[in-house]
Amino acid sequence: MIFELNRVVSADVLARRAGILFAGFAYLVISTAAHPRNATKDRINEAVSLLFLGLAILGAVEWMHGRVGFGVWIAISTEIVLAGLLVTARAVPQAEREGQ
Repeated sequence: MIFELNRVVSADVLARRAGILFAGFAYLVISTAAHPRNATKDRINEAVSLLFLGLAILGAVEWMHGRVGFGVWIAISTEIVLAGLLVTARAVPQAEREGQ
């Protein structure tokens, strides 16, 4: 309804499957948030950030082609904010860099 898409069974199935996929990504990112910074954690954050940015770009393209409604900008904004938060969380604080 928010994206102004027609409801069809295939879209419902894909939306539910995507929801489960995002739940897994959310658990992965949240469960590793308190872990010490290392290469694996950095790659996880980069991969999820890339996923969010890709979804934001895809949403904007779909909107420009008229396949989704203006409501998709809620998702696009959220995806950009989450990608930015992951990138920001990865940044090493200045005090930490000076101490090494």
